[in-house]
Amino acid sequence: MGLNMIVIATDRACKYISQKTDIEKFYLRSNLSSDKKASFFNFIDGYGKEVLAEAIIPKEIITRYFNISTQEIYDFWHSALLGSLQGGMIGINAHFANGLAAIFKYKNPLFTYWNNRWGKTTLCWQNECLRILGCEGEGKAKKFAEIIGTAILAGEISIIASFATGKFAEAHIAARKRKIGR
Repeated sequence: MGLNMIVIATDRACKYISQKTDIEKFYLRSNLSSDKKASFFNFIDGYGKEVLAEAIIPKEIITRYFNISTQEIYDFWHSALLGSLQGGMIGINAHFANGLAAIFKYKNPLFTYWNNRWGKTTLCWQNECLRILGCEGEGKAKKFAEIIGTAILAGEISIIASFATGKFAEAHIAARKRKIGR
């Protein structure tokens, strides 16, 4: 979307206005844009790529692979929707953040670390992953967004079914036993 160019142009415009007026100080950003942060602004306007992933799953597949009826899944989803709305969630989902964390090795959005050193970080393994997916380089962001959307949708289907069947905790216990058994 050219945000870096917008920042550069805005900075130059602000400096020009400051020189021509009695403005003593300005800040280039106010945080109103909520750039790279969860906010209602970004929920309404969006930021970066937007992906809509949809799957129509026959009830026979739901019953066969998740051992649950479509009505039971709907009942859980409806209950979770109401809880999400009551909690004031921005973006109502089961666990998008976990999927994004796995894809981007995302750690924690709650802390900002500051230092006075300047430089650039290059993570070669990220570029290699993008290359493997066929998403490295210019013009591949949409393809990468589609892959992410599909992966997140698969995770949502799985976790919603596990909550609806009451198997969510059991799955975690089984995974823990496998991990400890290694």
